[in-house]
Amino acid sequence: MLSIFQLGGLGRTGQQSTPGGGGGTGAHRYWQFVNLDIPSGYFEISELQLWVAGARAAGATISSSDVPGLGSVSDLNDDDVMTRCFWTITVAEDPSFFVRFDLGSAQVVTGWRQASFDDSNRYIRGCTVQYSDDGSTWTDAGTFSGISWIGALYTYFAVESF
Repeated sequence: MLSIFQLGGLGRTGQQSTPGGGGGTGAHRYWQFVNLDIPSGYFEISELQLWVAGARAAGATISSSDVPGLGSVSDLNDDDVMTRCFWTITVAEDPSFFVRFDLGSAQVVTGWRQASFDDSNRYIRGCTVQYSDDGSTWTDAGTFSGISWIGALYTYFAVESF
């Protein structure tokens, strides 16, 4: 079971949830977000980051299954909430859509966070996080749902264990 705490930009929002799924442990090179649930319209965020040992995985290479309608996927991990990218909801909620991270080597992911741009209808409300050692075979690490929009700030999920 994966336990998470939802944190805002300056502190806890008071929400706690336990996603379904779970299963994997250990270090893995590839991680991806799939099965996105977006409230409506567009999937538009300014940051989507993986965290390793309490710090942003700054050197990660990010790709997606579709080219964003605005911006670049690299904007998602630049630590700048003023950059952004978006996809239509049709693209983002397609079962084949992914946002993938290549960490360069196997690492233990300790959390993830997103920063929405400026709209309460365009963030990740739910998703599945998966890992892989070869970039081809994927295993669910956790499924998140009921994520609340807390404003144009980071929503950070501190992963206690996979």
